[in-house]
Amino acid sequence: MENKGIILYADDDSGTRDIVKKLIEFDFPAYITEFFGDGSSLEERLMKGTENVKLVVTDNEMPGITGSAIIRKYSKEPGFENIRFVLCYAGDKSLGASLVRDGYAFSFLSKPFGIDDFTKTLEDALASAKKLTQ
Repeated sequence: MENKGIILYADDDSGTRDIVKKLIEFDFPAYITEFFGDGSSLEERLMKGTENVKLVVTDNEMPGITGSAIIRKYSKEPGFENIRFVLCYAGDKSLGASLVRDGYAFSFLSKPFGIDDFTKTLEDALASAKKLTQ
């Protein structure tokens, strides 16, 4: 199977990471997925390069830098314009809505999220990223 790109996923909750790992492996087998347990590790990975990275899905409240801060910091930087960012978090929906409205994030998901909502959001984000690179 041809590799279609890389998905980066960050969440400090190992149970959520395990569930998401199974979902992505089942629904998006053509993508390589890298998992991170805190914001600092995700940021380090982003700073190493973004070649083939199509999607970043991140929790917000994590050790190190928050997911929303990562999205604000990187999503509009040169080299990141073809990457879709999705905030997946528990809390006030206005944070995710403002990131989308202001053009930083592609979308957001509120925890707990449904499997269908998660899959559809990732499908839409990856389809959007693909259109940009064609």
